[in-house]
Amino acid sequence: MLVGKCPKPSYERSAWIKLNIQWIKVLYGIALILIGIILAARHFIVAGNGIGYFISGIC
Repeated sequence: MLVGKCPKPSYERSAWIKLNIQWIKVLYGIALILIGIILAARHFIVAGNGIGYFISGIC
């Protein structure tokens, strides 16, 4: 008699792996966007008149 959980079928495991890889790609993309925004803000702060140029450049 088996006690505990039975292992998941292989197709369910591969679906979970694909889902996890998809989330990693999404989080990586968000991180790249945030890094780009931070670097752009830093560029405007160093090169210009503070954060005001950055805000006026966006709007």
